Amino acid sequence: MVEEAKARLKLTTEQEAQLKPLVQDRNQKLKAIRDKYAGESSRRAKRAMFKEAQPVVENYQARVRTILNDEQEAEWEKMRAEAKERFKEQYKSGNGPQ
Repeated sequence: MVEEAKARLKLTTEQEAQLKPLVQDRNQKLKAIRDKYAGESSRRAKRAMFKEAQPVVENYQARVRTILNDEQEAEWEKMRAEAKERFKEQYKSGNGPQ
């Protein structure tokens, strides 16, 4: 994720250094949520997992925006839209977020 962001957003070294811990924190929190729901395949469990993950993702996105300039933020929004589509496809196929 950091490598894709670095390339597409043309991050400075300072921005990259600020982004890495945010990504690690988000990934750890999302992994804990996925682990909590591991083995549960009901629709209710998937919805609960999504609801629990949503604030983690929103907080991450808000923190990332504070690092980016206007041009980078526009590209970031494109990246988010692409990720949202990938998530929808994974969810529809029953795999959930990876």
